[in-house]
Amino acid sequence: MRNESRKGRNRLTVCLPPFPIRLPRLALVLGVGGALFGIGLMVGIGVASLRLFFQPVPIVASPAPPSLPVPARDARDAPEPEPEPEPEYGEEGIADHYLRPHTLPVSPAVAEVAEEEPTQETASDPPSSPVSGSLPWQQYAVPVPPFDGSPQVAIVIDDLGIDRQRSSRAIRLPGPLTTAWLSYAHDLVRQTREARARGHELMIHVPMEPKNSRLDPGPDVLRTDMDVHTLKAKLDNILGRFPGYVGINNHMGSRFTTDSHAMTVVITELKRHGVLWLDSRTARDTVGPSLARRFGVPFAERQIFLDNENNLFHVRSMLQKLESLARRQGYALGIGHPRDATLTALKEWVPEAKRKGLVLVPVSAIVARRLEMEETGRKTAEHTPSQDTQKR
Repeated sequence: MRNESRKGRNRLTVCLPPFPIRLPRLALVLGVGGALFGIGLMVGIGVASLRLFFQPVPIVASPAPPSLPVPARDARDAPEPEPEPEPEYGEEGIADHYLRPHTLPVSPAVAEVAEEEPTQETASDPPSSPVSGSLPWQQYAVPVPPFDGSPQVAIVIDDLGIDRQRSSRAIRLPGPLTTAWLSYAHDLVRQTREARARGHELMIHVPMEPKNSRLDPGPDVLRTDMDVHTLKAKLDNILGRFPGYVGINNHMGSRFTTDSHAMTVVITELKRHGVLWLDSRTARDTVGPSLARRFGVPFAERQIFLDNENNLFHVRSMLQKLESLARRQGYALGIGHPRDATLTALKEWVPEAKRKGLVLVPVSAIVARRLEMEETGRKTAEHTPSQDTQKR
């Protein structure tokens, strides 16, 4: 037993030495691992702290202080508002074919109609139903019932003759309307004859120079840089395109109608031919009406454009304005164009206007009524004693 015990002790003695050796190694490994972990943790915390420290602080703008009220200036010091220019058909928001209407192809619906250029013989034929009067604008005027005090409305359809399909739709509207035919359209004698047979009045729509150089008024355009001889020759040629018209009005012309020299040539030629002038008023400062009055040429002025916007709602609203104007001043004159929205609106409006007590008349009736009113006013002034006479 002792031996065994000695052997056991010896075995223990032999086995015990490794423990003192292995324990420090384990402690060393654990210590080094813990130290590395601690260092890594400290480094991570340090890096995070540095990021937070060096991160830019967002700057929040402080609200602007309330603006102090500006004292109102004297009304005499305030600039007058700039007046809006009168709309010129074709200037904005319009289809390309209206910028160059003479390039339109003939509608398939009327392509089979033979082209008939006006000749000297056909152009001199009188209309089938002239009325009494000494001047052509009176002879070729569409007859209207005697004035009974009802509001009168004249509607002019410009730009006819190029788009044959829409021109045909226009002259099939109930009338009387005033139809203004572009001077460079083809087959004018045939087209205007049909319009006159349907009870519509005829005018020539004469191209005149616009302010916007991008616009193309057409091949017959009258320009301000033409001399007197050229203007007269060109206008006389235009006035011979078809018979039976009461006068002319301007196609575009925002530049031409403001030029006194050029417009004097036109107005004096109209007086010589015995026809009237309708000013489309594509420019606020047009001199057409003042020159017509000066030279004794019968004239009228456009008051409302019906279709500067090509949609049905706009045209209907402009027709309502035309009604209101006619009821206020006794008459009104509007200009439209052969566009789908305009033709649709007029087809609805004309019968309804008659039921409302409005009288649809041609331009010549508006001109004749204005002349009668001016003559009545002149006679009244002549027979009214002046204040000096009454004092005596």
